Amino acid sequence: MDVEELFENLKAVANPNDAVAMKAYMKNKFEFLGVKTPARRKLAKAFFKQQTDFVIDWNFINEAWKNPYRELQYAALDYLESRKKLLTPSDLPRLKKLAQTKSWWDTIDFLDRLVGSIIARFPETLVAALGY
Repeated sequence: MDVEELFENLKAVANPNDAVAMKAYMKNKFEFLGVKTPARRKLAKAFFKQQTDFVIDWNFINEAWKNPYRELQYAALDYLESRKKLLTPSDLPRLKKLAQTKSWWDTIDFLDRLVGSIIARFPETLVAALGY
């Protein structure tokens, strides 16, 4: 999937006034296009339908994460949520890397839920992490 295509779709519905408010809400830590969650999710959901195979496109996620606009990181998280059942313990280092990059409460809370879903499906992951 092409991050630039999604970026252009988001830019087309962006509201600069909303971008100012969104940036202020996040203590000016991140840039925003000004796309509110419902519109972003609607665009992203249609965009994700391009991928018909049952794999996780980590290249898309990493490219979205590198983009300076927060809506792209949110889209990457929405994508991971849509593929949550495909996540395995081998994806934990990738999720950790995301958590350590551009982290703030909004992305950490989301990533925490994804990690929790992996641990719930693979309880041995927690046991291994705790050293029991």
